[in-house]
Amino acid sequence: MTSSERASRVAEIVKSTMERGPEDRAQFLGKACGGDEELHAEANSLLREQEGISRFIEEPAVHFAAETFLGGAYSAGQLIGDYEILSLIARGGRGEVYLAQDRHLQRKVALKLIRRGMDSGGPHSSLQTRRAPPRRP
Repeated sequence: MTSSERASRVAEIVKSTMERGPEDRAQFLGKACGGDEELHAEANSLLREQEGISRFIEEPAVHFAAETFLGGAYSAGQLIGDYEILSLIARGGRGEVYLAQDRHLQRKVALKLIRRGMDSGGPHSSLQTRRAPPRRP
């Protein structure tokens, strides 16, 4: 199997697994990988990342839209997915930048929230997540 074919296979497995309920995913993934541990590990890693993104998108997007329409800003202590707002860094015409604590990586990050309609308009342009690699001990 070429690397392109393998990437397509992993993508197909991840997509098919995400279409199932959370309680059925592990069993389906095991069957879909057919005993290929490397394939299972790669697909499982992507699934965990996708599930994290899904959790981030589901709740905060609604909350963010309401805040944006009301003209409100986030305040210290509010949670947005894995991020806890610490303070506002800057506000501009396109959105706001906050100092936040990434509760997953246990470090401070800049969190840029772009107002609806100010993004580039692509299907996934309203949310772009860039995670830094974990700190080395």
